[in-house]
Amino acid sequence: MSGLHALESSLIPIAHMAAALAAGGAIGLERTFHGRAAGFRTYALVCMGSAMAMLVATFPNPWLGSGANNAGDVTRVVQGILTGIGFLGAGVIVKYGFSVRGLTTAASIWTTAVIGVLIGSRYYWEAAASVLLVLGALSVFRHIEDQLEKENFAQVKLGVTREPGLALRDIAALFAQANVRIEEVAYGLEKNRSVLDYEYVVSTLKPENLALLAELLTLQTAVTRFHISPSHD
Repeated sequence: MSGLHALESSLIPIAHMAAALAAGGAIGLERTFHGRAAGFRTYALVCMGSAMAMLVATFPNPWLGSGANNAGDVTRVVQGILTGIGFLGAGVIVKYGFSVRGLTTAASIWTTAVIGVLIGSRYYWEAAASVLLVLGALSVFRHIEDQLEKENFAQVKLGVTREPGLALRDIAALFAQANVRIEEVAYGLEKNRSVLDYEYVVSTLKPENLALLAELLTLQTAVTRFHISPSHD
C-alpha cells in the first residue's frame, strides 16, 4: 500500500512538469514560427524548470515528515526564478545598428517562467488562461500593432561631395519630398576632406517613404553613398 502511495506521490509532480513543458512549448512554437532565437525548446525548458523549482518548495518534504513542506522558502524560490530568468531574457536583447531586437522575446520568456511558477504552485486554470493570453498577445496583438498608425524611425547616413556639393537645405528638401521628418543630425568630414558625412535620425508615418527617399538620393550625383537603417524591435 505504501508503494502505491509513493507511486501516486511521484506521478503528481511528473504531471505538473509535463503540463509545464507543454505550456512553455506552446508559447515557444509561436516564437519559433517567427524565427526568434529563443524558440520551442527554450520556452519549454524555462517553463518546466520554473515548475520544478516550485514543486521542490511546495510539495511535502520527506525529510521533514508526512505533510510537511518548505512553505517558508517559497518566496525566495520565486525571487530566484525570476531573477535568473531575467538574466536569460537579457541575453536575447541585441542592439543591431539602429535597431534593438529581442525585447518582446525577453518579456515572453520572463512571463513563461511565471506560468511555470503557477503550474508548480498548482494554479492550473490560471496557468492555462495565462498561456492563452500570452499566445493572444504574441499573435493577435502583432496584427493589431501592424494596423496602427505609428512613427517609424530610421538612421540615414550620407556621404556628399564638397564639389559640386549639396547644401543642407537641399538635403532637407529631399527628406521633405519623401515625407520624412528630420529629428536629429550629426556632421563629419572624411580624411581626404573631399566628402562630408551626415548622420540623420528621421521619422515617417509610412515605411514606404524610406524607399522613396532612397530613390531620390540615388538620383543625386553629389551623393557618393548612403545607408538607411529602419528601427525594428
